[in-house]
Amino acid sequence: MLVRRSTASKFSKSIRCLISAVAFTLTTTPVIAADLIDVLKLAIQNDATLKAAELSSEASLLAPRIARTVVYPSVDLDVHYTEREILEPVPNSGDESVGVVQLRQWILSPYLKSGINIAESQARDAENTLSIAEQNLYIKVVERYFDVLAARDNLETAESEVEALTEFFDLTEQRLVVGVVTQADLDDAKARLSLAKSSRIQAANAIESSRISLEEITGTSVEDLVPLSDEATLLDPQSNDVDWWVDQATENSPELELQREAVYRAEQQIDRSSAGSKPSVFFQATHEEPIGGSLKKDDATTTYSLVLTVPFLDGGLTKHETQQSRLLHRAEQRKLDALLASTKSRVLIAYLNTERSIQLVKALEDASRASESALKVRQSGLAIGVTTTLELLNAQRDRFAVIRDLHEARYAYFESLVRLKATAGILSLSDIQQLNGLLE
Repeated sequence: MLVRRSTASKFSKSIRCLISAVAFTLTTTPVIAADLIDVLKLAIQNDATLKAAELSSEASLLAPRIARTVVYPSVDLDVHYTEREILEPVPNSGDESVGVVQLRQWILSPYLKSGINIAESQARDAENTLSIAEQNLYIKVVERYFDVLAARDNLETAESEVEALTEFFDLTEQRLVVGVVTQADLDDAKARLSLAKSSRIQAANAIESSRISLEEITGTSVEDLVPLSDEATLLDPQSNDVDWWVDQATENSPELELQREAVYRAEQQIDRSSAGSKPSVFFQATHEEPIGGSLKKDDATTTYSLVLTVPFLDGGLTKHETQQSRLLHRAEQRKLDALLASTKSRVLIAYLNTERSIQLVKALEDASRASESALKVRQSGLAIGVTTTLELLNAQRDRFAVIRDLHEARYAYFESLVRLKATAGILSLSDIQQLNGLLE
């Protein structure tokens, strides 16, 4: 027997608190400045998938109430009207109107308990589906927000590179006039400048594309985003033990919870199928009273019944349905085993990606310092004639390439950390707020 638990509601509560705690007026402005939380608010209000999941969750919470209605007595009111005509042996005619009130109360129903359990499981399914929608929205907001920042940084880097190469090209032209450099040196400088200009065009296109992708989830134009602070440090994972992350995913993953619920419902369906061979008992009270016609008030009757129903023969229906339910239960259990293995693999990959992202950022920070020093040496060497034009151009290229890679690596690390927590099923609003605290 599975032990049922539900942790999904914490996500929806966080969403509702985020919207209700802050007066939100950004949607009335076509062009706004926003940080990560502001963008998340917009996305929450605009995301159709999340709204659909919330509505489905509310609807599914009614399923247990509907299933429990059979526990309570039911009362029916009927009116029977009969018109009769007798021809033989003595012609006679008349009509009868009878009011019938019937109360029924189940005392023993073999389908009742399993039906309620299945309905409660369906309600938990809706909560887990809502949790998945919310975590997916968190990931989408973080990635698209940082995609815009990364594209903006790349454009700034490309513009700086074009500016630096333009100055160098002008200097090379002057040096060519006085015979210090050759035509080949000028051609190299021109080629690098043209290449930098093409990169700038691509960077400008990338920032427009990333803004369109962000607008898709916010529903409004967000032109000015708060950038990541230059002083922002990498957030440490909650644990450096990969087994801890696997345990968290096993315990908290809403995808696993969905499949556990599927196993549980299949188990309950076995009981429901086998109930066809079990007896049922209900109490019934019926009151019939004439309300018109030829019948008299004295003809009113009240009966009380305790009805026991014992299935006798059903052509093997119960046997075959129970056998089918057992097979389906085994199939759902195998799906759970496969999903557990898949989840562990995804957690391991996400953890390794996060670890490698940390190492990459640190390596690129070292490379940034080294490339800056190397460029200064080449610039000094060019002034005294010990560095060639090509060597300086290569140093500039390496410097700007490292800057671009470092910016992208920092954003990629934060995105990988968010994905790791989502895979483990522990991504929450507080994590997004923590990221937001790293912005300027």
